Parts: sequence; C-alpha cells; structure tokens
Amino acid sequence: RQQGRQVTVAPRGTVTVIRVDSGYSHVDPLPEPGTEYDVVVSGAGPVGLMIGCYMQSQGVRCVLIDPHLKNGDGSKAAVTMPRSFEMLERVGVGTAIADVGRPAGLARLGSNGGWLGKITGFTSARLSQYVPTAVGQNNVEAHLCARYLELGGKIL
Repeated sequence: RQQGRQVTVAPRGTVTVIRVDSGYSHVDPLPEPGTEYDVVVSGAGPVGLMIGCYMQSQGVRCVLIDPHLKNGDGSKAAVTMPRSFEMLERVGVGTAIADVGRPAGLARLGSNGGWLGKITGFTSARLSQYVPTAVGQNNVEAHLCARYLELGGKIL
C-alpha cells in the first residue's frame, strides 16, 4: 500500500495498480483498476524520466510514480557533461537540452564558504559533439518529461 494505492505484482511479471481508497484524489489520473504496466519506476526526476523515456521508446509499458506533482523549480546539478548529452540524445532530447545551456569553460571549487580554486580547459578535448554545458536540472527534467509524455508514458 502506498499513498492509498496497492501495487500487486502478477506471476507473469506485470504490475497491476488497484484503487484502494479515494484519499489521494489529487493525484490525477489514477489508472483504472486492472491497468497493467511492464515496469514501474519510483521517481520522476532526471534518472526516472530517462529510464521511462528509454522503456517507452523500446515498446515497454512504463509508469513513473512520484509524490511531487511538478518538475523541480531549481537546479541540483549545474553542469551536464558530454557523455550525459549523448545518452539523452538516445531518447531524442540531448541536442535540445544542450541548446538551452551555456558552454562551461571553467568551474570554481568551493568549500566551507570560500573558493578553493578554478578548473579550466573543459572544452579543450573534443571527443564528442557536445561540451560541458551549464544547464539546470529543471530544464533537463522539463525536456525529459515532455518527451516521456510524447512517447505515451504516464506519471502518477
């Protein structure tokens, strides 16, 4: 039982979500009783959304469950690295996310309220079409969420 819902795993590996009570009617839409998914992912942050996008793009029926009903307002991650953009492009959003950011040429390191130094040369070794880019996690989540929903995914 989780937030007024019961999740049952059937012997063949599918998951059925069953309405137990109406105490959480603000979560919209709850699936109809008997709705089945191949995969249930806990969390609709960047990782959960990426998993959901990939599953949906491969024809795997996936649902994300998250108690937060909107994307983050700010950023927990300030720089996205080239390999991350390459992975994001596998589900069709890497370039779009890179386009809203700024290339990161240097970074400052801080500790205990002070600056320790700078790291430079982020863009000198071009092993990818992408470069380290300052793009907020909220932007990453917004692009992934739009793509996930476009692919037919559901978030509860």
